[in-house]
Amino acid sequence: MCFFQSTVLFGITEKEQTFINIAEEDDPVCTPCGPGVICPFSSSMATLSNGTAPLGAAFVPQIAPGHFSTKEAPLSVFKCEDEAHCPGGRPGTCASELLGVPCAECISGQTWINGECVGCGAGTIVLWVFFMVLFFLTLPAVYYAGNQPVVAKVSIRQTIGMSVGLVVALLQTLAIIGLMTVEWPGSFQGSTDWMKAFLLDVDSFSFACIGGTSAPVRYILTVLVFPTGIAWLCLCRACSAWLPNSLAQLRWGNNETLNTMGHFLQVSFGPMSTIALQCLMCYTHPNGAHSSWEEDAGCEENLGNGDTPAC
Repeated sequence: MCFFQSTVLFGITEKEQTFINIAEEDDPVCTPCGPGVICPFSSSMATLSNGTAPLGAAFVPQIAPGHFSTKEAPLSVFKCEDEAHCPGGRPGTCASELLGVPCAECISGQTWINGECVGCGAGTIVLWVFFMVLFFLTLPAVYYAGNQPVVAKVSIRQTIGMSVGLVVALLQTLAIIGLMTVEWPGSFQGSTDWMKAFLLDVDSFSFACIGGTSAPVRYILTVLVFPTGIAWLCLCRACSAWLPNSLAQLRWGNNETLNTMGHFLQVSFGPMSTIALQCLMCYTHPNGAHSSWEEDAGCEENLGNGDTPAC
């Protein structure tokens, strides 16, 4: 049987260390529980795994909420990026139908919405297809709207274009601030959630329904948005040369195409920087492993089983 141990300095209890019996035989072998494990009196590996104790429910050791450990290594504790994913309790316990280490992904065909894994409906897939088509239609529209002749007096169209650019830059900045690991007031944190779309943080918008359950694959698909946009503008430039003479005014010019690419890359600077640094936005687990704050970051090293990307 293992007991508590306290460190007392000048009459003040500095730290209380709890222990758990890891021996399967009668002779106890006590080891510190460590962060993320709640060990009451007479804790043992058997009671931690079974979720029951002879002395009653108050003496059952458990994984703390917001943490996770596997059944194979109950004392190797991971800290969950989203505490709602890990309710704690017995080792191997995840919220809803989440899988992986530490409770990172829904099963195939489902996505995380409002604290639970729900099935990907046809409406979600249709909406994503709509936004992809809108992306490819917006870039040519920007070409024609953003390459107006330079005049001494700014036109209404140019004023609207500059205003939209400033608003998008402001929303991107607020979204970046919301990504910081700081406890923001609930009203501000809630208002920045939808702004993450301007940083291509599409995993919050059921991107797993079309990108799959693999986090590295979703990360790569997100990164490909930028070269795809440039390639699409080049393709539009090449195809416009085949327009008939009656539509010659719609043919794209080299300088105007480069200008449109510059607009696209300028607006994309914030999302590019955020996505590129996702692998560097790390935190340390109680067991010493490291993970990315963003679960969709496509880092190479893994926590152990290849489910969640790590730093």
